[in-house]
Amino acid sequence: MAKKRTEDEAYAEALRRIEACRKEMQNTVDLTGLGLKTLPPEIGQLKGLNELYIQDNNLTTLPAEIGKLTVLTSLYLYDNQLTEFPPEICQLTTLTELYLGKNKLTKMPPEIGKLTALSKLYVYSNSLAELPLEIGKLTALTRLSLSHNQLTTLPTGIGQLTALSRFYLDNNRLTTLPAGIGQLTALTRLALGHNQLTTLPAEISLVATLEELYLHENPALGIPDSVLGPSFQTVNRSNENSRQFPARPSDILHFYFSRKLGASQVTLRTVGEIKVMLVGRGGAGKTSLRRFFLNQPHNPKEAETPGIALDSFKLKCHGEEIVVRLWDFAGQEITHALHQFFLTEGCVYILVLDPRSNTEMTDAFYWLNLLKRYTDHSPVIVAMNRQDSRSGGYDVDRHLLKERFPHIQGFIPTNCETRSGCDNLLKALLKAIESLRSNEPPRLEVPETWLKVKQECFERGHAEANGLGQQVEKRTHLSLEEFQQICQAHGESDPEKQKSLARLLHRLGAVLHFVEDPRLNDTSVLDPHWVTDGVYRLLRYKDRPKSDGILTRDDLAKALPEEDEKSARFLLNLMERFEMCFPLDEGEDGKLATRWLIPGALNQYQPADIGTRWQEPGSVRLRYVYDPLPEGVLPRFIVMTNLLSEGKPRWRNGVVLEDGQASALVRRGEKLNNVEIIAFGPDTERLRLVQVIQGNMDRINVDVPEPKPFLEQEINGLPGTYRRVSELEGAEKAKTQVVVESSRGRALVDPTPQLNRVSEPEARDPNRVPLNVFLSYSRADKRAKDTFVINLHVMRSKQLISPWHDGLIEGGTRWREEIERNLGSMDVFLGLLTNHFIVSNFIQTVELKAAREKLREKTFLFLLILVDDIPLEGLDLAEYQILKPGGKPVCKHKSRKDGFNEAQKEIEKLIKSRLEAKRTEREQRTPSDVPMKPENNAEGVTFLD
Repeated sequence: MAKKRTEDEAYAEALRRIEACRKEMQNTVDLTGLGLKTLPPEIGQLKGLNELYIQDNNLTTLPAEIGKLTVLTSLYLYDNQLTEFPPEICQLTTLTELYLGKNKLTKMPPEIGKLTALSKLYVYSNSLAELPLEIGKLTALTRLSLSHNQLTTLPTGIGQLTALSRFYLDNNRLTTLPAGIGQLTALTRLALGHNQLTTLPAEISLVATLEELYLHENPALGIPDSVLGPSFQTVNRSNENSRQFPARPSDILHFYFSRKLGASQVTLRTVGEIKVMLVGRGGAGKTSLRRFFLNQPHNPKEAETPGIALDSFKLKCHGEEIVVRLWDFAGQEITHALHQFFLTEGCVYILVLDPRSNTEMTDAFYWLNLLKRYTDHSPVIVAMNRQDSRSGGYDVDRHLLKERFPHIQGFIPTNCETRSGCDNLLKALLKAIESLRSNEPPRLEVPETWLKVKQECFERGHAEANGLGQQVEKRTHLSLEEFQQICQAHGESDPEKQKSLARLLHRLGAVLHFVEDPRLNDTSVLDPHWVTDGVYRLLRYKDRPKSDGILTRDDLAKALPEEDEKSARFLLNLMERFEMCFPLDEGEDGKLATRWLIPGALNQYQPADIGTRWQEPGSVRLRYVYDPLPEGVLPRFIVMTNLLSEGKPRWRNGVVLEDGQASALVRRGEKLNNVEIIAFGPDTERLRLVQVIQGNMDRINVDVPEPKPFLEQEINGLPGTYRRVSELEGAEKAKTQVVVESSRGRALVDPTPQLNRVSEPEARDPNRVPLNVFLSYSRADKRAKDTFVINLHVMRSKQLISPWHDGLIEGGTRWREEIERNLGSMDVFLGLLTNHFIVSNFIQTVELKAAREKLREKTFLFLLILVDDIPLEGLDLAEYQILKPGGKPVCKHKSRKDGFNEAQKEIEKLIKSRLEAKRTEREQRTPSDVPMKPENNAEGVTFLD
C-alpha cells in the first residue's frame, strides 16, 4: 500500500508533474489522488493543455491561473471539496467535458452559459437546489448528469438542449417536469427514479427517440414495477452474462396517460386479481398444495403436472374479495426454457421444497436464483413440504437464504397428506399479497377498457361465460389482427397503442404476446397452458426407448391432432427460438421444414456405435462441473452444434462432433453433475473444435443459475488428474508451477503447455480487449449464418471478438431496439453478402446505415464476406471491404464450411492488426498520461461511456 503523502509532498509532486508536462510539451496532466488541498498556480503555464485530471483530492478552490488554459477540452474535478462553482471555469470556453461530481456545490452560476462547447456535464452528488436559466444555452450538451442533488424544479430553458441524449435526474426532489422536456428531440435515456413526481407533462410523449425511461420510486405516479420494468441500477449493472432490458418508454407512458384519462373520467377499476406461482422440482408436492388451495382432497396418486396447471380461487384481502390465479409449474427441467415468459413482477411465488433427495438447500438456491433473474421485488414464500419424510421433520438455513434473497417473506413447514401447516401457508400467502404496493395487483387501478380487453381475452382462453352470461367458444390463441379487433371493440383504435397494450398484458400475465420476435409476433396466446402443454406433448411424443428424436410433419399432426399446421409450427418456432429443437431440412429458398430433431426426446442411453477411441491416450479431456447439472444443458448443446454432428451419434445425454480431422465426444460424465469433453485430432484442428465447444458451453452457462459451473482440465501425462483451468491460468500469470496429486505421487506442473492444449496463448493475454462484432445477414440465409457462427465461436475463444447477431436476442426482448443497441456499440460490421442481403430493406435502411455512420471512427472495420457468386458491378460498395475467401465466393469452395474457414483466416488478420494498433497506442502512453474515468460508486458516474 502506497504511503500517504503529506500536504507539502502532494504539492511538490504536483509541481514536478506540471513542470514535466511543460518541458515535454504534453497536452495532458494527471494529478489524480495526490491529496492536494491547493492547486499550484503554475498550472496556468500549460498553455497547450487539453486534458486536466485533478479528481480525488481535497481542493476547496481553484487558482485564478486555471483560466489561462484557453485550449482545455476536458476537466476532471470530481471527488473534491468544492463548495462554490469556481468562476475561473466559466472562462474555459473550449471545454467539451466537465466533471464536477461528488463535491459540495450548492449553486451553479449563470456564467455556466458561456461554456457553449460543452458536450458532457456531470454534476452528480452535490447539493444543488436549483439550476440557472442560462443552462439552456448549453445547446451542444449530449450528456447531463444531475443525479443525487436537491433539485425541486427544472428551468423552462431545459427544452433548448436539443442535442441532449442522456439526462440523469434521479435521486432529487422533483415534483413536476417542465413542458419543455418534450423538445428534447435527441433524448434516448431519461433517469428520474427516486424523486417526488406527482404528475408527468403530456409533452413527454413527444420524445420519439426515447429508448429508456426510469420512473421507479415515484409512488404518486401510480405506475407498477411490472410496467416500469427493471430499474436503472439493475439494467446498468447487468452484463453479457445476465443482460437485463429496460421497459419500453411508450408502454410506460401509455399506461400512465391512459390511467390518468381513466381517473379524470372516473373509469378506473381495480384489477382485483393476483398471480400466485408454485415452483419447485418435479414431485415436490406442488400439485398437492394446489389441491389444498382449491379446497380439494389430497390425492396421493395424482400424476405430476406436465406443463402448467392454471386454477383460480377467491380470497379476502384488505376487506375486498379478490381472485387468485394459481399457476402450478412443471418441475421438469426440459420445460424451464419457457419460464422467462411466465416469471414476472407483480405476483407472489411459493417455492416448494422436498427433502427426500437431500437436495433441499441446492434446490432452494437453484430456484431462488432463477426467480432473481426475472423478478426483482416479488415476495417469495418457502414451503418446506413433506415434513413427514424425516423423523422430526427438517429445516433449511433460513438466515443464509434470507440474507441472499431478502424478498423471502417466510418459511412454512407443511405436510400435504395431513394438511399440517397448510393453514399457516395460506395465512403467509395472504400476508404477502397484502404487502404488495397499492400500485401493483390486486389493488392496481387501470382503465376500464383495459380490463374489458383483458377479460375478453381470458374468457376466450378459458371458455367462461361472459358478462352477459353467454358461453364463449374456447380459443387458445389469437392472431395479432384478432387481438387488435378486440382492442378496437373496446375503444383502443391506435395500432401502436394496441401493441403496447399487448406487451403490458404480457407483463401482467394476462396473455402471452411475442411482439418483438418476427417469427412469433402474429400470435397472442390466451391460454399459457396451451404453450407448455403443446411443447410438452411434442417433447414426449418421441420420448420412447431407442427414439431417434426426429419429429416429422405427420408426427406433428398426430402429436397435436386438434391444432392446424400454422399453430403447430408456431409451437415449433417457439421451441427453436429457445434452442429446444432444430429443423433438419429447412431450405434457404423459403421452403418450410418437414423434419425436426428434438434432442430432449432422444434415447437417453449412449449408443453402441460411438467406438472405443475415446478411451485411448492422446486426447484433450475437459469437464464442466455443475451443482447440479440442469437437464436441459446437453439437449441445448446438441441443438447449438447440430451442424457438427450431422450423421454422427446423438443421444439425450451426449453427442459426437466432427470438424475436419478433429472429433470430440461431449456427454454427461461418470459423475452425474459433470459434462465431459474428450477431443482427438491434429493439434490445430483439435484446438479449433475445443474452442467451438467452449464457446457454445459458455453461452449455455450464462443461463444456468448460481452457482455457476467451473471448467477442469486433465493434466497431460497424468491420466485422471484434473485441475481447474482458472487455477492453471492464475499460475501462468504468476509464473509459478502447480502442485498436483496423482496416482504416481505429487508432481510439479508447468501450466503453460497444459493450457496451450485448450486455448491459444494470445487468448489468455489480459491486455487483449476483444472487438465487438455485429453480424448482419438476411433471415433467408439462416443456414449460412448457422455455419458461420461456428467460426465466430472460434474467434471468440481466441479473445479476438465479442460477436453478436440477432439469434442471441432473449425472448421477450425488444427485437429492433436490441439490434440498434448493438449496432451502436460495434467495432466491426460483418455482413454475409448474398442476393437476399442486397434486397433486404431492413439491412439497407437500418444496419448498413448505422455502419456507414460508424466509418467516421478511424478504427472501425466494415467487412462483407462474399457468400453468393453475384456481380458486384453497379452496387454501392465503395465504402466496404469485400472479402473473397481464397479469391472466390464462399459458394465456390468445396463446402460452405471450407469457404467460411478461409474467410475466418482473413478476418483474423484484420482483427489482429487492429488490436495490435490499439495495444501500441496504449503502450506509448506513460502511466500518468492514461486518462482516469470517474469511479462507479455513484449513480451519476456509471453513465460515462
